[in-house]
Amino acid sequence: MYKLTRPDGYDFYSGTINYREALGSVIRIKDFDSADIGACGRGLHASQNPNDCFVGAGIPCAAFRVIGIQKIAGDHKKTRYRALKVVEEITDLDTLFGWKYSEAINPIHPFQIKPPDISQKQIEKLKVWDSVWDSVWDSARASVWASVRAFVWASVWDSVR
Repeated sequence: MYKLTRPDGYDFYSGTINYREALGSVIRIKDFDSADIGACGRGLHASQNPNDCFVGAGIPCAAFRVIGIQKIAGDHKKTRYRALKVVEEITDLDTLFGWKYSEAINPIHPFQIKPPDISQKQIEKLKVWDSVWDSVWDSARASVWASVRAFVWASVWDSVR
């Protein structure tokens, strides 16, 4: 199970529970909603899939592997518990999420990126590519046009005979 927190280790919802300081220990709450409220009531929430933790969380964040204790309720995205054992903090978030978290938290405006220098060799390759493209396009256009013209001519000729 996984739990996301603010970068400082405090939970997103209340800002009062520090998962980083609780590494290796159990966090318990006394004030929780009954199971009939469902997965979104008061309690400690965790998810099997770390990407499902973003409901109620945000970027940037810290991630922790936790073990749920005394399940209250759950759904296909998250489970609500009375207690969580904080097992470890996960620092490689790119691998954890399966996407470039490190890039998502440091977005770069594309207009602020200096374009690369283009060499004469690259320009020549582009010209070759362009000529091949023109050749293929001309050939396809001529072939299709000839087929369409022959079909239409035959169709019209057959209808006026």
